[in-house]
Amino acid sequence: MNTPRFEDCSPSSERMIPANHARLSDATTFVREFLHDVGCPQEVAASLLLCVEEIFVNIALYAYRGADSRLPDCTYARGANDEGGDHDCTVTIQCAELEHGLRYALWFHDHGKAFDPTSRRPVDINAKPEDRAVGGLGIFLIQRMMDVMLYERVESSNVIYVEKSSDKRLQCIHSV
Repeated sequence: MNTPRFEDCSPSSERMIPANHARLSDATTFVREFLHDVGCPQEVAASLLLCVEEIFVNIALYAYRGADSRLPDCTYARGANDEGGDHDCTVTIQCAELEHGLRYALWFHDHGKAFDPTSRRPVDINAKPEDRAVGGLGIFLIQRMMDVMLYERVESSNVIYVEKSSDKRLQCIHSV
């Protein structure tokens, strides 16, 4: 599947937010307002907002941390990515309604360390909690809830793309 390019989507919206877990409400408010404005069904919006929370917090906590940093947020603003680029510690979130409300898409862009969440080994949800490695449940949840989750490293940026189909898509398929 080819990932839709954000530039090709309309109507669209974009917001750059400091990559700090204390700014999570800015990210969720931005996406919630976009989804409301385009008439996204409540169930779809709830799934997408949970996805925003998981991805944004992971970027805020891990993307820009130095190897020796123990602080749970962006601790330095320049040269944080693997390629030594000169980028602010931000997350750019882009939202789009696709196919007149049949699908909704979110893109998350950061300039932090390369990290492909889609390459993580599946979590054994049947294992006892004490036998599981720490982490990975959020990624597992997103992969289960979203119809599409893709990752791409573009120059010095991580780009995570998620997509969720609406109930309208099922209604169209069943009415054929």
